Amino acid sequence: MSPPPVVVPLALARAAYGVGTVFAPRGFLPLLGFHERELTPATRLWAGLFGVRELVLPAMLVSRRRDAGALRLALGMAAAADLGDALVASRALVLGEGRSRAAAGLLASALAGTAVAALAFRAVGQANAAEL
Repeated sequence: MSPPPVVVPLALARAAYGVGTVFAPRGFLPLLGFHERELTPATRLWAGLFGVRELVLPAMLVSRRRDAGALRLALGMAAAADLGDALVASRALVLGEGRSRAAAGLLASALAGTAVAALAFRAVGQANAAEL
């Protein structure tokens, strides 16, 4: 099976979030819309925890890209994680929690990630069905 061409770029984008939030949250979080005064130790901790997921998921995507079933599982997990992020960012916007610029940026990113992973999930399923 040939994976959809979007799998590696999707993995690289996720990995960029992971590297930034795990290893350089003070520099990376402002790029996501967080203000300097919001970069508390707790914020940096939670960002790092988020970043670990953003390193694990791309490793799964890349390592499973030649196995249709495993790739679909990894893409489904990526889409579910992004959809969850979109719901959390939406809650923050609706309730006025945190900075709206950060929440709006994270919402846009999460929705894009959800859509790309879901479309790739579908493409892998269709390609796998065609091979059967």
